Amino acid sequence: MLFPISANRIVTAWRRGENVFLAEPGHPETQIGAGKDMALALVGDRTYVAWTNGKAIELWSGGKTEVLSKTCAFPALLAV
Repeated sequence: MLFPISANRIVTAWRRGENVFLAEPGHPETQIGAGKDMALALVGDRTYVAWTNGKAIELWSGGKTEVLSKTCAFPALLAV
């Protein structure tokens, strides 16, 4: 489970079974995809979550998910 804090925001991401979830205090948890090995970064009011789904790396931000690579493992994110 990941707990980044930025600009008075706390966001958590975790895996339950084979699915990745995201939540903020006061908001319901949201299932954002299938996979494992998450990375989480907060930049201003934006939240970015990357994870592996099979051999692919997927990224969720702003309610949208995209495949970043089809042949990778262990994502890492850095807030700048």
